Amino acid sequence: MNPLFQKFLAQHRMEYLTLDEKFSILETSVGVQRFADAPEEVDLGKDVREGFPELFGMEDALIAVMSGQESSMELKGLGRFSNPKEPLYFDIYAMENIDDRSPGRLIIFFEDVTETMDMKQKLVQRSNRTNLLLNQLKSTLTYIDKIVNSIADALFVTTPSGEIKRANEAAKKMFGYSERELIEEPISLIIEDPVFLKRISISEKKEFKNAKVICRKSTGEKITVDFSFAIFKDEIDETYNCIYIGRDISSDRQMESELQEVKQKLSKTMERLEKRNMEIALLSKLNSVLPSCLTLEEAYGAIAEKLQSLFGDLVGGIFAVESSSQVVPAFATWGHPSIESQKQFSTNACSALEKFQANSSGAQLSDLLCEHLHRDFSPAEYCCLPTIFRKETVGLLYLSSFKKGQLTKDRQRLATMVAEQIGIVLVSLRQQQNLKPRG
Repeated sequence: MNPLFQKFLAQHRMEYLTLDEKFSILETSVGVQRFADAPEEVDLGKDVREGFPELFGMEDALIAVMSGQESSMELKGLGRFSNPKEPLYFDIYAMENIDDRSPGRLIIFFEDVTETMDMKQKLVQRSNRTNLLLNQLKSTLTYIDKIVNSIADALFVTTPSGEIKRANEAAKKMFGYSERELIEEPISLIIEDPVFLKRISISEKKEFKNAKVICRKSTGEKITVDFSFAIFKDEIDETYNCIYIGRDISSDRQMESELQEVKQKLSKTMERLEKRNMEIALLSKLNSVLPSCLTLEEAYGAIAEKLQSLFGDLVGGIFAVESSSQVVPAFATWGHPSIESQKQFSTNACSALEKFQANSSGAQLSDLLCEHLHRDFSPAEYCCLPTIFRKETVGLLYLSSFKKGQLTKDRQRLATMVAEQIGIVLVSLRQQQNLKPRG
């Protein structure tokens, strides 16, 4: 075997052996035995199938390659689990041995793909975690549905043009219609006041409160309803909807204060839900974009864009950590006041990098106040998270706020998940770049 070719195989963690037409081993590389199910059977003159039982039943395919009828044969995702704590995954490639002038010769390559399989498993785990968040969102929506149907006020959700999409139980009871009679009908079916409808259609305002409106029940009876109106955006499908919350004040106006309280609670719930929807949507986009990045530069750009969207209301920065350098540069910063003056710093100056241990929790990390990022100001809340994969630190995610209550536990958990995902992708890309042949 050509020495230069052997060096190439070693750099790519590959081994080989050659066979004759009877599948007897003619030549092996030094480390090929570690891929064998029975290493002692991998020796010159022995049948290759004894050491690699995966080849039993593949004889026709191997002969086709050996005779030149097929260019190659592949077996992917094979594994050895003699040591459960350190499993070995590998791929097999078989092709005609063109270096051997004798006919009927075959060369089989064995490539170690353990790290690649490990990366895929980690990405699947992150995907499963995202699905868990989506399931939590569905549970939240179910909970909101229960709230909507339990409140005593009538609630309608319509399109911007006024087509009814949703009506709660109180609305159906108040106006005497079934759900089938209301859905896809115009809101003018129940709101008889043309002034109010025109006010909504031409106004640039996104909400109105305490509008006394004349409405009509299914029986033709007219009632006065105190309506509150608002427009909100659905972050999942990016459409706008209108929400009407109304109370019959024809005979009793003393419950006006309770209406306001319910409206406020619902508004806060919708606000929290919209924010959660946005974070889940952005996290899902980050999970889908990062694995498709081919270079570190592409990954840095994607990370910077998504993190500013995800944490744009906070002061933040994302830094790259290189094991060969003592300087940590930032490839994205945002917020006010900016940490622009601390675009880079020494690893010795960072408490998070110095004190972080593999088993540290997010709560412990949020207590580390890195002085190199707080020379000119002291935030009310802060979080400094190294991005780590397999004990290798590849970056640092920094977030802070001047207002209490913005960097919540949920957002800290979200930041930790983002840091873990970034760590996996950056380590993978660095390993891929290190494996590329250098000209």
